[in-house]
Amino acid sequence: MNKNYKTFFIILSIIIIIGILVSIVLILNPLKPSIPNVIKSQLQTTLLIPTGTKYNGIHDSAKYDSNKKLLTYRVVVDNQPTITISEQPAPSTFTDIPAYYPKFLTDLGDYESFGTIAGTVHLAHPPKAIDTTVGVMFASGTLLFAKPDSNLTDAQWRSFFKDLVATK
Repeated sequence: MNKNYKTFFIILSIIIIIGILVSIVLILNPLKPSIPNVIKSQLQTTLLIPTGTKYNGIHDSAKYDSNKKLLTYRVVVDNQPTITISEQPAPSTFTDIPAYYPKFLTDLGDYESFGTIAGTVHLAHPPKAIDTTVGVMFASGTLLFAKPDSNLTDAQWRSFFKDLVATK
C-alpha cells in the first residue's frame, strides 16, 4: 500500500476514534444550560451567572418566583462551600437616588469591595446574621446576593466572582 494512503487511513482512524469518544462523553454526560430556558424566558433583567466547568448544580436547583421576580440557584464547586445565589431586578431607588446603594451596603455591613469584569463586588457581614459573609453585586440592573453554606476565603470569593458574567 502506498505510504500516503497509510498516513491518510491512520489520520482518518484517529479522527473517527476521537469523534466516537466525544460522542460517548456527551451522551453519558449531556451539557445542560446553566439556567433552564423556561426560567430564562421569564427574566426581565440581566442574568449574572458563573461560567466554567467547575460550577455545578445550577440547572437542577434554579427556581424563579415570578411574583417577587426572584431567581435563586445553588452553585456547587468542588472542595468549597455551596453558594446560594439570589438575583432580582434592582430597586429603582438604587439608580434614582445615588446615595441609596452605598447606604444600603453600609447598613448591610460592607467591609470590602473588589472589581470584576461584571461589576463591583461588595463583601458584607449582615448585622443580624452571626458569623456570615455575603457577596453583593449591583450590575446591569440586577441585584445579586451570594451566600455560602459556610464562610469562603478571600481567594474563593474573588475566584467565584471573577467567573461571573452578565448575560441576557
